[in-house]
Amino acid sequence: AIEVYGEQRVSVGRAIGLRAVALLDDGSRLDVTYQVDWHSSDAAIAVVDAWGTVTGVAPGSVRLHARMGEQRSGDLELTV
Repeated sequence: AIEVYGEQRVSVGRAIGLRAVALLDDGSRLDVTYQVDWHSSDAAIAVVDAWGTVTGVAPGSVRLHARMGEQRSGDLELTV
């Protein structure tokens, strides 16, 4: 499983960093922030780059998630 962590609010024109953590079968946790593919539900409101940096584009709400192979995190709700 993959979990996503980060602030849930960003201002227009500002950036914040998200973090992705993989929960391994042995119970350990591994930071995979730079290995996952990041996705925003609406790039007109917020964009997220390959490093997990989210930039607010316009006021609104979006859902962000990370994917690694067949594993997908739950959504992180973000308000701009």
